[in-house]
Amino acid sequence: MLGIGIESSCDETGVAILRDSNKVIYDSLYSQVELHRKYGGVIPENASRAHLEKLPAMIEQGLSHLGDDESLDYIAVTTRPGLVGPLLIGYQVALALSASTGATVVPVHHLEAHLVAATIKSKTSQPFDLDELPALALILSGGNSAIYHYREPGRVEIIADTLDDAAGEALDKAASLLDLPYPGGPHIEKMAMKY
Repeated sequence: MLGIGIESSCDETGVAILRDSNKVIYDSLYSQVELHRKYGGVIPENASRAHLEKLPAMIEQGLSHLGDDESLDYIAVTTRPGLVGPLLIGYQVALALSASTGATVVPVHHLEAHLVAATIKSKTSQPFDLDELPALALILSGGNSAIYHYREPGRVEIIADTLDDAAGEALDKAASLLDLPYPGGPHIEKMAMKY
């Protein structure tokens, strides 16, 4: 079974080709940090344009790793949560690819994907055993800071969330106040290690 994964929920453009759901045969990530640095944060319209610009070539490069007799069975694409424009770009590209290949589109909840990805030890390993569920999970990222009850695949319930900014957003704002570059987290960490 062959699948392609497309990630475009915010400012990173990601494409991966998987064989048998656990062997990564191609992966590529385009970071938009330089694009957004001058603004001190992600501009959704600019992020959308960058996804639209980068995704076709990344997908074409990934598909070049398939044999002549191989075809895609599924297209896993981030559909929620995230920035509306970037999500729409990824989803529309997935629909176009599905129309041209006949592969099934599989919507992906990107925060659930973070939870599963945290359990994968290598590019060829399986994710956690489902017997390990339910589980309590904490996500601290650029745009999300919350505690979840992960009941089973497809059932992720939020227990607690921030009332204002996520951890990454707060670090970016603090860095801006300290005249440190975007993204703020790595620069604050370097500064903290001096003391």
